[in-house]
Amino acid sequence: MFDTVITKCVQPKSVNWITPERLELDIGEEQLTNSELLKGAINYLYSKIDLKFNTSKEVFKKSQGIWTQLKNLQVDKAKDVPGSEFYLTKDTVVYLLNDINSVVDMEDLNTEENVEQFKDLHKKFTLELTTTNKTKKFFTDGKGGLIKFVCYNKNYDVTQQKYTPVVLLELNTTKSTYMVYNGILIYDTFTFIPNSLALINNNSLINFIQNFNMDKYLEYADEDAERLYDMYNSFVPVEISARELTSLVKKAGYKLEIDPLSGSLLPINNINDEANGEKVASFYNTFRQESALDILSLNEFKKTFKYNKLTLEDLLQIFSKEYLQYDGSKITAELLGDLVFRLIHLSNTDKNQTDTIIDEVK
Repeated sequence: MFDTVITKCVQPKSVNWITPERLELDIGEEQLTNSELLKGAINYLYSKIDLKFNTSKEVFKKSQGIWTQLKNLQVDKAKDVPGSEFYLTKDTVVYLLNDINSVVDMEDLNTEENVEQFKDLHKKFTLELTTTNKTKKFFTDGKGGLIKFVCYNKNYDVTQQKYTPVVLLELNTTKSTYMVYNGILIYDTFTFIPNSLALINNNSLINFIQNFNMDKYLEYADEDAERLYDMYNSFVPVEISARELTSLVKKAGYKLEIDPLSGSLLPINNINDEANGEKVASFYNTFRQESALDILSLNEFKKTFKYNKLTLEDLLQIFSKEYLQYDGSKITAELLGDLVFRLIHLSNTDKNQTDTIIDEVK
């Protein structure tokens, strides 16, 4: 899976568009590829020929001959757009192929100078991901095609520092989403505190590579690290409600299953850390006179009044430890940032709101 974001930049000698989702590319040395178009390439190609992807698929299902005529018509029209002529093969059109020759992205870069500049940036980006010349890294492949990198200055020792400035890359060639966050890692508890706002949020790998600047990201991570650590130290223990926990656990991709005989929550198999899985299960299974089934059967309003010692910071630590696990692909910097936001803005927590309601009715 890691190889899905390590692409090769090619300029095919010829291109044959054979189905709505596949191109045959002649990339030289007598090599023809039967290449699937991934989302980034689909978005670009169909926008250039002024045709909707779903329309193309529906026509293809009904008649491959009519689809070929429609596709050829739209491709020919795209060649005649003044100032924005598009050809499948052209000296300035580049294709990014992954390890199995799927087309991750494609774009007309307009000038040969831009093409050469992009090739240099592409090589630099690949080196950033695959070497330790500048950064050390944790990385993981996740479900759904999401690849995560936690990058930090190669001179830092994360095991010895109170906190380490980090750059979080979340790259998904399947969904064509490319995100960069800065943050810190508190290694003792392996807790991530990301900035809630992404430094980069892009839906094209080519544009992402053109704007990628690890030096700038590392510099900003260093500058922002003390603020984030002070924020971490200001956290006040606040219990999480059954409503909040259930919602956040589901957002993280974990399924809550009940034993039909006992009404207890079964072990959460895809939480990698057994102790953390038990913490979540224990929240539901140790209410006095109420089973996990009873708690989960409550409506959302009643769940906001149910607490059982687990705190928001506990959940942040649990999710942080699962962030780099294969089954933790839905635990993103955005989700971790949501927990941090709640810990800083306690008025947005269920505990604060329920306490206010209770005080008002006394």
